[in-house]
Amino acid sequence: MAASHSIEIADPPDTFKSPVWEHFGFPVEYRNGIRVVDKAHTICRNCFTKLTYTTGNTSNMQAHLRRHHSNIDISGTHKKPQKQETFPTAFRMKLQANADHAQTITKAIGVFMALDMRPFSVVENDGLTHLLSVLEPRYQLPSRPHFSQNVLPQLYSEVRAKLVEDLSNAKFIALTTDGWTSRATQSFMTITAHYITDNWVTKNPVLQTRAVYESHTSDQVLIEYSKRP
Repeated sequence: MAASHSIEIADPPDTFKSPVWEHFGFPVEYRNGIRVVDKAHTICRNCFTKLTYTTGNTSNMQAHLRRHHSNIDISGTHKKPQKQETFPTAFRMKLQANADHAQTITKAIGVFMALDMRPFSVVENDGLTHLLSVLEPRYQLPSRPHFSQNVLPQLYSEVRAKLVEDLSNAKFIALTTDGWTSRATQSFMTITAHYITDNWVTKNPVLQTRAVYESHTSDQVLIEYSKRP
């Protein structure tokens, strides 16, 4: 009598070498919510027929295959059907550094450093490593030199190229300068560009910030500063 196609079938142990086990398994039942494997019967994987099974005796299964599935050759060595890799197993595999998803995460960390002015050593902090392990356990965080020598320079090049393009397309540009002093009493001057895009979006990119060693209130400072490369 054929069983329902929705029945769960348990694989035989690896020690069962008979080739008939490629086509049979044990029926699984749930009794009061408990999963129970019925070792007293077997299920044909081809037609879902349930057969009585005596430990070590495969005669019933061989006879069933000869009678109802004569096109199946069971004379060869038994090979257990290869299982499809489950999602949990695949999820434990580490991402390759050149994978698109890994590169996207690495670039996002670089943007985080730049926007929030974080030091390169932030990638060695326990908080960030823990956060990444929760969000994407497969991701392997690159070293600090990788960010300082590759990621941030690449980001700088991309942003600079985009800014040059935007400035080239701007019809009018206003420049402002701002002199300020750090807590360490070091003077700096910042030059900012101001323009409006064709979509009427105001842009205010900082073009440069440099240390000023003279009094930043004098006109001479602006002259000397403008001569610098």
